[in-house]
Amino acid sequence: MLNRMLQGCVVALATASLATVAYADEHENPCGGEEMPAEEGAGGEETPADEGMGGEEAPADEGGGEAAADEGGEAAAAEGEAAGGSSLVVAQGKIKVNVGVLMNLSDGTEMEPVSINPDIVYGVMPKLDVGIYHTPMGLTGFWDGAGGGICVTGEDGGCADVFDGPIGVLANYEVINDGKLAVAANGGLTINSFDPFSLGLKAGIRGQFNAGKIMVKFAPNVLVGLTERDTGASAGFAVGNKEVLNVPVAVGFAINEQLHAGVQTGLRAPFEDMGDFYMVPLSLGAMYQVNQNIGVAATFGFNALINGFPDGGPDAADLRTAGVMVSWSN
Repeated sequence: MLNRMLQGCVVALATASLATVAYADEHENPCGGEEMPAEEGAGGEETPADEGMGGEEAPADEGGGEAAADEGGEAAAAEGEAAGGSSLVVAQGKIKVNVGVLMNLSDGTEMEPVSINPDIVYGVMPKLDVGIYHTPMGLTGFWDGAGGGICVTGEDGGCADVFDGPIGVLANYEVINDGKLAVAANGGLTINSFDPFSLGLKAGIRGQFNAGKIMVKFAPNVLVGLTERDTGASAGFAVGNKEVLNVPVAVGFAINEQLHAGVQTGLRAPFEDMGDFYMVPLSLGAMYQVNQNIGVAATFGFNALINGFPDGGPDAADLRTAGVMVSWSN
């Protein structure tokens, strides 16, 4: 039964990736290859304005005196924004910084740990950015989670060490952006711990579909353990540094131009013993765009509202986390 479930998940992920490539071949980017203003999301891999909140960001740069080619690129980006689209990658030459404060609120271990998790992303070229990620959002796509980054509570408060991973060095390459649907390939290396040194590989896609004030976001991905497979821990799991499937899905709603709210759920599970360790989280989030450069977001989530834990495991509602994030872009 578990083998059939696993095969179905892998086939679905592969099918989504193939459909993405096929769609990209048939639909050219209306922005003429120039990046649209970067927009990121609530709680991680992105800044709050984009990820799961349904936010649309103001143009990243309004300076005058640009060369004709740059003006043409800005006009194309503006046209794409007007059509309701937004880019999933940071614009070339731009920087995105997210700093999250994540808190464990689980029953009996409240505020243990509390962590500070930064993400720094740079637009390398049109359609491509590269970043260093510490947030659960950046590593797995899910809003909920605590620990990693800089562990404020230290070794006695639920962290292996003050700084011991997980860390992701990941890239995003946009393959579709037709004004409503945007899809980017997402992947790279993860360091799940330094002691022991536990290295992994991430591969997946990120996507969003805009429909007026509604935005649907999805980010299926697989984490594969490369070293210390029996003693390390994949990002978000403590069952060895082995294969983990993450399928986050979020729906966001634009309350007004600055305030957005959303809900996220999905599936995360190790390939091995999937029936005993699968988790279906449920998270709520809200984001407020202060100006075109700064956004703030807050999330609250149940980490395993539905799960396959054996008898004696934690109650579903007892596993909780919350986070606050500030996002800045130039």
